[in-house]
Amino acid sequence: MRIFLGIVLGIVTAFVLQAGTDVIANQIYPASINDMLDRQQVTEAFANRPTGALILAVLGFFLAGVGGGYVARLVSRRGWTVWVPAGLFVLMALALILAYPLPAWTWFAFVAGPLIGGLLARHIGADPEPAPSPETSSDANL
Repeated sequence: MRIFLGIVLGIVTAFVLQAGTDVIANQIYPASINDMLDRQQVTEAFANRPTGALILAVLGFFLAGVGGGYVARLVSRRGWTVWVPAGLFVLMALALILAYPLPAWTWFAFVAGPLIGGLLARHIGADPEPAPSPETSSDANL
């Protein structure tokens, strides 16, 4: 149950972090979309996004990997759970890359962001290596 809860909370955290970054990006770089259901408008908006907005979007995917992975690991107490939110955002990045015209540099960045974030989350606050056990033999000190 702890593993399931950790994964769910990790995914929710990842979405909140990524959505929050998108809100900030849209405050700084407003998109000219009147109807989100109009594919042509959305495609044109993606094609015309400034570099700063794209960097903030990549940052959102990275933060989703770090934050979502960290929460999943913290709650579940299992290191492998960091890869569930990170993997979900890699799949989202692939869908985004295939669906909209984006600069080539963003293809790598959108995929690498959550993976690097997951790797970082795997090691943030990681359990320290166990201390070596002291020699039980008194002959070792001679």
